Amino acid sequence: RGPDEARAASPSARAVAPAASSPTAASSAASEAHWAVQFLLHCSGCHGANGAGVGSVPDLRGNLGHFLATPEGRRFVLQVPGVANARMSDAELAQLTNWMVRRFAPETMPKDFRPYDADEVRAARGAVPADITGERRRVVAALRERGLDAR
Repeated sequence: RGPDEARAASPSARAVAPAASSPTAASSAASEAHWAVQFLLHCSGCHGANGAGVGSVPDLRGNLGHFLATPEGRRFVLQVPGVANARMSDAELAQLTNWMVRRFAPETMPKDFRPYDADEVRAARGAVPADITGERRRVVAALRERGLDAR
């Protein structure tokens, strides 16, 4: 088997993919498995395979959606080093980020959630703050002032 087949057949990818009972379900299952693998390849080194975070890296579960409540929070999500420097196209990164929000934080996703698109990703990646830690503190403080339990 090639590396793509091995990744697609991995227990982690299978665990998050819904059962396929129709062509539409099969397509949905394949898409879910694809983005689960992309998350494992590009994000799990810092956020862990289940999104819980490793060390001081924040937990995505139930938390990521809070950041989408403000323009600054949305932008920040795209500016963290692993995202801003990911070896993915802007369109792929938008799709992966949208998958992450729906996978790890549907309960905190704003009701009027607008999916990321390539243009928004490109703009955010091109304007990364020099002090990303300070920016995170500012964004989290602003979200907490709005009554959101951002961590």
